[in-house]
Amino acid sequence: MVYYMKGILRIKEPDFLVLEVGGIGFRINIPSSLYPELPPPGEKLQLATYLHVRDDELTLYGFSRPETRRIFTLVLSVAGIGPRVALNILGTMSPLEFSQAILTENHVQLKKVPGIGLKTSQRLVLELKEKLRRLAPELSGAGAVPLEDSQDRQEAMDALIALGYTGVEARRAVETVVEAGDDLQFMIKKALQYLGEK
Repeated sequence: MVYYMKGILRIKEPDFLVLEVGGIGFRINIPSSLYPELPPPGEKLQLATYLHVRDDELTLYGFSRPETRRIFTLVLSVAGIGPRVALNILGTMSPLEFSQAILTENHVQLKKVPGIGLKTSQRLVLELKEKLRRLAPELSGAGAVPLEDSQDRQEAMDALIALGYTGVEARRAVETVVEAGDDLQFMIKKALQYLGEK
């Protein structure tokens, strides 16, 4: 498996990018949620990657973090689910939001993903609920981040981006300093202090 790739970003589109590695340009499909985090073309970029192999095709998929790739591969393990639907999931919700939707059997939220109806939603829950419990027990136990807290984190990142920080910087700052229970204003204050020290 191609575990990660590091190179120069040459082209970026909402659903794919071209990463130059060793003089070769690799087309890498991405979830739409990654696009706002990408640096300008010409800058260095490292992605967690997954190589999808079919009889007649090799396709690369790229993600900002290994846990996002883990959700992608878990979704692919479900019968009848392909890469397009898996990317739609990650373009619609974060890994944490998806895990919570599966663990709480929230079919309403799952059906908001393009390509997922009730039967597919039920199949996802049936096949992934126990896997997610084993792989990420913190998502179903006391250490879980409430969904509203997750939304506050996203708003904090959006605020930092509006202040001129990149998506990568904003995410790193929020994930580094924010703790469960912090309100939105405090999240932003702590993240700005962290970024000011860098």
